[in-house]
Amino acid sequence: MIQIKLSKVFTNSFINLHKKIKSDDYLKYALKGGRASGKSSFIAQEIILDIIKYPITVLCVRKVGNTLQESCYEQIKEAIDQLNLSEFFKFNIQPKKIIAVPHGIFASDAIMKVYACNNYMDSSPTWEDISAESKAARSHTFTNTSKSGSKWSIGIKVIVENGQSGVGSVLRDIKGGYE
Repeated sequence: MIQIKLSKVFTNSFINLHKKIKSDDYLKYALKGGRASGKSSFIAQEIILDIIKYPITVLCVRKVGNTLQESCYEQIKEAIDQLNLSEFFKFNIQPKKIIAVPHGIFASDAIMKVYACNNYMDSSPTWEDISAESKAARSHTFTNTSKSGSKWSIGIKVIVENGQSGVGSVLRDIKGGYE
């Protein structure tokens, strides 16, 4: 059994609140404080302790912040590390969408195909044709939901076939992003 002294994990300003939460005196708590006051870290740590204590599912939402992955998700991961519980949790995010737009010099009669996969680490990745979305600079939602590799990963493949004109094409880069 892993034991950790929570006074070494919680900031001093939240130790008394942790004791109150642990005693089940109240159902709801309102935490106030400015930026960098430690609220998010403390809440993430308490969520992890509740997950361990009770058979619960947790939904994280955030009113302010760029994305859940960059805020709540990372905060929960950090709390798990701080509580020395990493061996009991697995983190693996499946990429859901991609935008991939090839840039370069392409012959007017060149045929370009763009493929992407979200399971590139698999021995046989599931390549999806995203050519139409790529040409329109729109996102593609992956249809693949399975992986056999160790983790999710993105792969992009661009095939340019020069046309009858014989004019060559040059792929300079691929711009875009994923979610």
